[in-house]
Amino acid sequence: MVYKVQVILRLQRGTQHSMSVPYTLKSTVASVKTKVGARYKVAPSQLKLLWKGTRMGDNRTLASYGVHKAKGSPTIYAIRDPNAKNSSGKSSKLQRLRNPASSR
Repeated sequence: MVYKVQVILRLQRGTQHSMSVPYTLKSTVASVKTKVGARYKVAPSQLKLLWKGTRMGDNRTLASYGVHKAKGSPTIYAIRDPNAKNSSGKSSKLQRLRNPASSR
């Protein structure tokens, strides 16, 4: 069975985007991050997903958090983490601007 979850992505300067992501009971948090990242051109490693105030682990499924049991349309919040490393292992541009010595 395919479910849908509403993902609200908050970027810098208060910018907010919303998208609906289809998922199954076996879908992982990492797969949702990949879909959101692809749509908004953000590296999945720079996203944090939050469900009911809890940071979601990449290797867990959405079902393990009980997302499919939520009443109405479940909403997951995605926040771009400026302190996260990008896929090449380098700090984000924002982090380097805040602390230039750490980027060397």
